[in-house]
Amino acid sequence: MDKLSVRIRSPGCVAASLENVLIVQWSGVIGLSDILELERTTLSLARETGGAVAHFNLAHGEGGGTGLVDGARDALVAMIRKPDFPLVASAVVHTQQGFSAAMIRSILSGLILMSRSRFPIRMFGSIGDAEKWVFEALEKIGRQRLRPGNLAQAAEQLRSTSG
Repeated sequence: MDKLSVRIRSPGCVAASLENVLIVQWSGVIGLSDILELERTTLSLARETGGAVAHFNLAHGEGGGTGLVDGARDALVAMIRKPDFPLVASAVVHTQQGFSAAMIRSILSGLILMSRSRFPIRMFGSIGDAEKWVFEALEKIGRQRLRPGNLAQAAEQLRSTSG
């Protein structure tokens, strides 16, 4: 696996890049500053890698879940609707099992549909399925640079460093 480079470390998230994919471990309360930093980091990664970027969001919900506060939701919607934003795909992974987890995935899927983003956003229950989908999205535009298993390994590494 290529080197995982940590780019954001805040109370709401830890994010690291692997080639042209930004892996984001969300936790606790997500504030406006977290979303603005995510936007800056995505733009920076796009400049460094020469174009399109994908997000690989880990929203596992352990320890009380995740929530958006103080303008974070509006900033997130504004970011994903920008016509020139270099994001080409965004996978959201919630791996917990059971009825509550299925309900959370259903609610998030509904919110994703209502977001009207210009790129695909999809909810997943497993890291492997999300990784495959992100690879396919990047392959469609000729920007896939990783090997199978790289994102899963990087996600686990990020989870271990952020917890």
